[in-house]
Amino acid sequence: MPIRKKNEQLHIYVDFWDLNGAFSKDNLPLPVTEVMIDSTTGHEALSFMDCTVGCNQIQMTPKDQEATAGHSPKGIF
Repeated sequence: MPIRKKNEQLHIYVDFWDLNGAFSKDNLPLPVTEVMIDSTTGHEALSFMDCTVGCNQIQMTPKDQEATAGHSPKGIF
Protein backbone atom coordinates (compact mmCIF):
# COMPACT_ATOMS: atom_id res chain seq x y z
CA MET A 1 0.00 0.00 0.00
CA PRO A 2 1.59 3.33 -0.98
CA ILE A 3 1.61 5.98 1.77
CA ARG A 4 2.79 9.57 1.42
CA LYS A 5 5.26 10.63 4.11
CA LYS A 6 5.47 14.12 5.72
CA ASN A 7 8.22 15.12 3.30
CA GLU A 8 5.92 14.19 0.37
CA GLN A 9 7.96 11.10 -0.53
CA LEU A 10 6.04 7.96 -1.34
CA HIS A 11 6.59 5.06 1.07
CA ILE A 12 5.48 1.49 0.34
CA TYR A 13 3.81 -0.13 3.36
CA VAL A 14 3.43 -3.91 3.53
CA ASP A 15 1.08 -5.38 6.13
CA PHE A 16 2.44 -8.72 7.42
CA TRP A 17 -0.07 -9.20 10.27
CA ASP A 18 -1.98 -11.98 8.52
CA LEU A 19 1.24 -13.77 7.54
CA ASN A 20 1.79 -15.09 11.09
CA GLY A 21 -1.58 -16.86 11.00
CA ALA A 22 -0.68 -18.68 7.79
CA PHE A 23 2.04 -20.78 9.45
CA SER A 24 1.66 -23.43 12.12
CA LYS A 25 3.30 -22.82 15.48
CA ASP A 26 6.21 -24.97 16.61
CA ASN A 27 5.38 -26.81 19.87
CA LEU A 28 8.99 -27.64 20.71
CA PRO A 29 10.49 -25.59 23.56
CA LEU A 30 13.62 -23.53 23.04
CA PRO A 31 16.84 -25.27 24.10
CA VAL A 32 18.28 -24.37 27.50
CA THR A 33 21.56 -22.52 26.88
CA GLU A 34 23.27 -23.87 30.01
CA VAL A 35 22.49 -27.47 29.02
CA MET A 36 23.82 -26.91 25.51
CA ILE A 37 27.07 -25.35 26.76
CA ASP A 38 27.59 -28.03 29.43
CA SER A 39 27.06 -30.78 26.86
CA THR A 40 30.03 -29.51 24.82
CA THR A 41 32.53 -30.25 27.59
CA GLY A 42 35.27 -32.61 26.45
CA HIS A 43 34.48 -32.38 22.73
CA GLU A 44 36.97 -31.16 20.12
CA ALA A 45 34.50 -29.93 17.52
CA LEU A 46 31.06 -28.40 17.83
CA SER A 47 28.38 -27.74 15.21
CA PHE A 48 25.13 -25.80 15.63
CA MET A 49 21.96 -26.03 13.59
CA ASP A 50 19.10 -23.59 14.18
CA CYS A 51 16.18 -25.84 15.08
CA THR A 52 14.22 -23.16 16.92
CA VAL A 53 12.34 -21.84 13.92
CA GLY A 54 11.14 -25.09 12.45
CA CYS A 55 12.70 -24.36 9.04
CA ASN A 56 14.79 -27.51 9.30
CA GLN A 57 11.84 -29.82 9.87
CA ILE A 58 11.48 -32.25 6.99
CA GLN A 59 8.34 -34.33 6.58
CA MET A 60 9.23 -38.03 6.60
CA THR A 61 7.43 -40.57 4.50
CA PRO A 62 5.39 -42.94 6.70
CA LYS A 63 7.56 -45.95 5.72
CA ASP A 64 10.73 -44.12 6.94
CA GLN A 65 9.32 -42.80 10.23
CA GLU A 66 9.86 -46.06 12.10
CA ALA A 67 13.57 -46.13 11.16
CA THR A 68 14.20 -42.46 12.11
CA ALA A 69 15.55 -41.50 15.53
CA GLY A 70 16.49 -38.30 17.32
CA HIS A 71 18.57 -37.71 20.45
CA SER A 72 17.74 -35.13 23.13
CA PRO A 73 18.65 -34.63 26.80
CA LYS A 74 15.38 -36.44 27.63
CA GLY A 75 16.26 -39.57 25.65
CA ILE A 76 16.24 -41.11 22.21
CA PHE A 77 13.04 -40.83 20.21
